[in-house]
Amino acid sequence: MSPVLAQSGVKRYEHVAHRTSERMMALGMRDGGVEGMRRASDGWEVGRAFEGSKMMELVAWNASGSLLAFVPKLDAICIIDPNTLDPVVASFKPLTAPDGNKLNVHAIAWSPKNDQQMALATQKGIYLVTVEEMAHEVAAKVSSIYTPVFEYWGKSGSRTDQMVWSPSGKWLMARTLGEELAIFNMESMTRAFCTTYKHVLHSFCWDEAHERCYLGIKDGSSEHGAAVDALSLDTFSRLPEFPKRAHRDSIWDMKLRPSGQGRDRTGEALLATVSKDTTAFLWDTEHCDTVRLVQLTDHGLRRVDWDHSGNLLALASNEDIILVDAVTGEAIRSWQLPKNHRVKSIAWHPRLDILAYVLNPIADRDAAQKPVGRCELLAAPDCMPRRARMWMQQPHSSPESSAGAGMPPFSGPAAAPSLQDQVAAAPSGGVTPGVKNRFKRARTGNVRTTAEMWSK
Repeated sequence: MSPVLAQSGVKRYEHVAHRTSERMMALGMRDGGVEGMRRASDGWEVGRAFEGSKMMELVAWNASGSLLAFVPKLDAICIIDPNTLDPVVASFKPLTAPDGNKLNVHAIAWSPKNDQQMALATQKGIYLVTVEEMAHEVAAKVSSIYTPVFEYWGKSGSRTDQMVWSPSGKWLMARTLGEELAIFNMESMTRAFCTTYKHVLHSFCWDEAHERCYLGIKDGSSEHGAAVDALSLDTFSRLPEFPKRAHRDSIWDMKLRPSGQGRDRTGEALLATVSKDTTAFLWDTEHCDTVRLVQLTDHGLRRVDWDHSGNLLALASNEDIILVDAVTGEAIRSWQLPKNHRVKSIAWHPRLDILAYVLNPIADRDAAQKPVGRCELLAAPDCMPRRARMWMQQPHSSPESSAGAGMPPFSGPAAAPSLQDQVAAAPSGGVTPGVKNRFKRARTGNVRTTAEMWSK
């Protein structure tokens, strides 16, 4: 539990009810599930978007935010319309190999230039597939044989664990569990670079403005056992000013804030890194130095992501999700995770104040039923898809394996503006209409976290 929550006196969210200035709040968590909608007095809320039949690996928005994709563990790809929660691709089990064996989906990456295309990593290589192709195969109940654009390059028995497309669309970087790193040129469709690291490689991201990519490695060569390394995109050699050390343990995730976004050092990019040692650091990529330490929890931080404005960071630990003001390093909101659950992946909407995250229960070998993962949404006022909100409010049966199964009928008052309408109205790089005062409230100290707010 984060120190912020502990200090507020709220130990757990199970069976807690507090009166706020606007409404009565009732929360309940039973058997790891969520019963009822959690809503803060300023409108931040949690909604359910998808629940599968297996543990979930990752969640990812396409470039415009019009589609949201999930990957159940080594199984299929599910894509939904986030506005209606209807499946666009219910369960795509792709890419039958020429020998007749089914291929497993290990990682995906949406194209930054084509909203309808994604790269898939399997044990046979990397494939490019469109949403239309996937939807057609699901509807027709067929499984086509595809040819990989890049053959698998790693050790036998290993698998691709992470894949990231560069913002320009020129480069695609992939990592295997055997610490093998490959960079592909998507314009010439060639493999530009491949190496095997002698150290543990946990994370990486692009910085095309400085023509480099960053790597989070763990080498144990000093008291700072993890380091940020960097490769030049010209020569694919290590830059002489690296590695840079700050974390004491594994760097589990890193994300770059786009240049020119955010209030801090406008025009410059910041790199955010999170570690198993419970710390998050912000790095000035121009001078390759740390500019801020963020330590708001006693638990290891697993995931980090920037919101569309560059003002907010989402940090996911083993116990909670924390929204952080990137300028002050202070917590603005904090959500406690259900007991015995872990966040596997997080992703901010590219234009709106909606954070999608994948939540998995900790596996119990003695459990009668197989553990299943789900995707939930954290949303600012007027941003939550109405159907996600209503599903949380109404009784529902256990969802089936396909997206949208077990969903209650969509009924009730007129819906809030759709995501498409909100995207059209949202200023590029700005704060979504309706939440422009949230930073003012945080700075004045009126509202710091949901726990503090509920305990008043």
